[in-house]
Amino acid sequence: MPPRSRRTTISPSMDVSRKFFIFSGTLSVQLSDTPSMTVETCIETCVSAGYIRAGLVAGSQCWCGNVIKPGNHVVSNGSCSTACTGNPTEICGGNGDMLEHSIGPPVAPQGVSWFGEWYGTFNGDFICLPDESTRRSLHHFQESSDLMTVELCISTCDAGGFSIAGVEYESECWCGNADMYGRQIIHPSTSVCNFPSPGNPAEICGGANALSEFAFPFRSVSIGPGQPFTFPYNATRVVSWCGNTTTPALSALSTSSSECNMSCTNYADFVCGGANRLSIASRVRF
Repeated sequence: MPPRSRRTTISPSMDVSRKFFIFSGTLSVQLSDTPSMTVETCIETCVSAGYIRAGLVAGSQCWCGNVIKPGNHVVSNGSCSTACTGNPTEICGGNGDMLEHSIGPPVAPQGVSWFGEWYGTFNGDFICLPDESTRRSLHHFQESSDLMTVELCISTCDAGGFSIAGVEYESECWCGNADMYGRQIIHPSTSVCNFPSPGNPAEICGGANALSEFAFPFRSVSIGPGQPFTFPYNATRVVSWCGNTTTPALSALSTSSSECNMSCTNYADFVCGGANRLSIASRVRF
């Protein structure tokens, strides 16, 4: 006798597709782990919680979310072969893999132009800036959330009094008063800033090493790269602490000005030292 096929009964009103993913936090939120788990139970749980994706792992775990988290990839269906603890005729993922059900049609994320008085467009395209993990365009990391949205990040930065907000890698929120390096805007923005927001999959929340940026027009915003601050001060280099050290001593310790190349975090037009380098300003006396 051939083996019994494993079938899942889904409500006719649901448009459900399924894929198999290597499980490394594929979806954001684990809502249940129960010995009575079934595919239907997990899907209904996620729909009731307002999510558009449901995923099953290890026979009994139900995960929900709106987007597939970065770093995951599709695997063969043979990787998911664990029977559901509540119905052994159904498959509920694998020990290290997720059986993901997309509930309803896919949502195409779009760039956000405005949120309140904050704007995110320039010359008709959304502001998308390249970023680097060692040289961040925005200096203040606020939070990483599996429910991140553009609105959440902007509201967080606004409450902190910052003038710039940026979302990156779908879940990271960055704030600042200065665009530290003045990197050229990527066009078209969706070529790099194309990660859907986990809290609202209709929105774009940056990309891999790419920042969706928003600015508040009524607060000061400056753009790097910075220049040495020379008036009404003389700029010199490398001393231990504030004080009254004489100019000859400073000259003996100074290094190349090119090594002081980091913009100030709140005023990117000027340089504020460098890696293991200190910018010094001495008062000009007349």
